Amino acid sequence: MSDLLGAIDAIRQALDFGANVGWFVAHNVQMVSEALHAFIFRTANPAAPGAAFTSVGPIQAFTPLVQIASDGALTAVITYGSYRIMWGRTTARSQLVLRVLLPRVLLAALLINFAVPLVQAAVDASNALSDSVGLATHHQIVADFRDFSGDAGFAGFQGITMLVLFASYAVLAFAYVIRFALLVVLTILAPAAALLFVMPETHHYAKEWGSLFISALLMQPLQLLVLAVGFALDSYSMLPVRHLFALAAVFITFKVPGALHSASLAGSKAAGMARRQITHAAHAAMKA
Repeated sequence: MSDLLGAIDAIRQALDFGANVGWFVAHNVQMVSEALHAFIFRTANPAAPGAAFTSVGPIQAFTPLVQIASDGALTAVITYGSYRIMWGRTTARSQLVLRVLLPRVLLAALLINFAVPLVQAAVDASNALSDSVGLATHHQIVADFRDFSGDAGFAGFQGITMLVLFASYAVLAFAYVIRFALLVVLTILAPAAALLFVMPETHHYAKEWGSLFISALLMQPLQLLVLAVGFALDSYSMLPVRHLFALAAVFITFKVPGALHSASLAGSKAAGMARRQITHAAHAAMKA
């Protein structure tokens, strides 16, 4: 009889969805919290707290190789561009190409050989913005993870909200792991992007690199600001369901990278249109 009661109790515990979900959340909330604090608040080396972002092992290992290859390719690009100007007819267009190509070559040489410190300077600026958001909100940006391991359970609308919020924080932590990997790849490819900036045929690839880098870098302070506003609204809220505004803020943060990328693309198109108009005006002035 006792074995039968034990089996019934085991079945009841297996079918208790709220208790199972609560157990799962309580045993994984620490991992999600560590991932969020390692990646979402600052862009740095997660293996060495306080170290610079560019001290990450893959950046130190692969960036010098890309720099050497880019310097060699820049020499070939300069030779190709020089012969193309010499073999072509001496016109106003060839003189314009020379005036455009020479500053790009000098800038590319600077960017190729100083890519890592320039990237670190941009990351430091992004970290300063993130720290400003944290200081302004007293670091109250995400919900207290002790709320997820309470004894209240995950029943009713309150439990559903807490479960969705935990899942959203887990997805956000994974998204920041992807962001970190993307920034590492973009940093390694920074010398190659500077090389692609030289020739007009490959200039749009350099703009794509810049658009991705700016979007991935600036999404952090903007998302922290959105989370801080949501948490502030959550603190002043009189709603019976806890952390509903925090959940809405997390949903908005997932829209920030797409909005940044769209704005960056729109800015690139506007800059390209303005450059074309200036070039047409210069041609018209030369003909006149």
